[in-house]
Amino acid sequence: MNSYFSIGTTVIEKQTEAARVVANAVKWLISKQNEDGTWGASQELDRFITTNHVVMTLLSIGVPSDSKLLSRAFDYLNKLTDNEMLTFFWRAGTFLNISRYNGTVSSDMEYIWENCRRGTGTHKDYPAPFFLLKLLRFSKEKLTLSFTQEEVLAWVLEDWKDDKCWYDRTSIASMALALIYDLDFTNNESIIKITKAYIKNHFHFDNGVASFSDQILDDSYLVFNLCENGYLLQADNADLLDLISNIATSILGQVREDTYWTGKPPFGGGGQIGEYIYPTAVIVRALLSFYCLLDPTFLNEVAAHLVESSLVESPKHTVFISYSSKETDLADIVDEKLKKVNGIKVTRYTRDVDYRENFKDFMKRVKKHDFVVMLISDSFIKSQACMFEVGEVLTDEGFKKKLLFIVVSDSDKQYIITPPKRPIGAKIYSPTDRSKYVLYWQNQYKRLKASIDLIESSEAKIELSKPLREIRRIIDHDLSPFLEYVSECRGLSFDAAYNSEFSDLLSVIECSEK
Repeated sequence: MNSYFSIGTTVIEKQTEAARVVANAVKWLISKQNEDGTWGASQELDRFITTNHVVMTLLSIGVPSDSKLLSRAFDYLNKLTDNEMLTFFWRAGTFLNISRYNGTVSSDMEYIWENCRRGTGTHKDYPAPFFLLKLLRFSKEKLTLSFTQEEVLAWVLEDWKDDKCWYDRTSIASMALALIYDLDFTNNESIIKITKAYIKNHFHFDNGVASFSDQILDDSYLVFNLCENGYLLQADNADLLDLISNIATSILGQVREDTYWTGKPPFGGGGQIGEYIYPTAVIVRALLSFYCLLDPTFLNEVAAHLVESSLVESPKHTVFISYSSKETDLADIVDEKLKKVNGIKVTRYTRDVDYRENFKDFMKRVKKHDFVVMLISDSFIKSQACMFEVGEVLTDEGFKKKLLFIVVSDSDKQYIITPPKRPIGAKIYSPTDRSKYVLYWQNQYKRLKASIDLIESSEAKIELSKPLREIRRIIDHDLSPFLEYVSECRGLSFDAAYNSEFSDLLSVIECSEK
């Protein structure tokens, strides 16, 4: 790194695309932190796994372990016991080499040694002995333990098979290869040679995508398994390094909106693990490991982008777009226009809600936005989800200042890729038309109530009474005031807004003060 401070002070001359994407993903991860300082959904396994991985990712890009950003997450992880989370000991990977957690790391490692050999808390796709060996090999701290590295190595080698290596998984085989290649044990050369060949033989390139497995997360684990130590830098591993380069390029190319990735956990999870935050945290570390292997200054590039964005790109205004899924094409048009304007951050439910996150919990955060742009169509007014959003906005005392709405008409079908035959226009400008929406919701209420009355199970009735109460709220509290307000204010028509490039909308947003 450049150490000149009088002249020639340039540290980063040009930022690479990879560094920019990684920095965007880091910012996205930070934005997904829960109010209690953790990450992930309310389901406990997702919260534990996701928090664990996000914290490791933020530590890897240089966030101090004593940062306020991470303090509550560390507290959450540190307080876990085997009664609350059977695999609580995975936190040792996050705590490793943080001196204040040496005692916890040692205790967790002893737990693995004593219990996981009997099968407690283990998983076939990430066996405990590999994790334990990695802790031993990566530890910079002096830990007092009742077992040795040689004993753990023997445990790892117990599951070796000539035809399948370890569990017939490239991610596990790669981890073993990187952990044991320089250790002394029987048949070392043969096992290393077979394992390397096994990994190479699983490489395939289909439709422009390179991979070792059918899961992006499996490939991501493989990448940082092989890149985070010196194995790939050996002269006879140039061919494997080329394959890893192809994998890293493919992983980078699968990013969504230059911000995040999706993927299913390679170790299962029974649908309990989120498919957005956790994968993004893992993939960021995989890309860091590869690009830092090629160029140790890559982390500086990422840091430079984060610094630049914090100084220049901080959004002045946050905007939530509320719309019916039946008019997604119209919402896309508004979204693309707003996102191009510097200083505006746009949020949408379909993009920004996390896997398994409660819809209503997400919608309660809508009030924190500076503006809510509503695309009011016929299906919007007839959507219970959209009317729930309306109800949340109406509870904000300053809703009239933040509510911006565009009224959709039937002629706006021209902007929909596959125009529907049904009417899409909102009929709101006459009392007769507005009354039809009230009647619509009254009928919805009667139909649901009649169905519930036929149910014998009291528990089912209680559960279904919740949406019934929500419909009652729409009828009694939200619908009429909302329709009256938008009809009196005469909002923009979509066609007029589009032809003016949404200038009226942008003028209100950009001229407002925080």
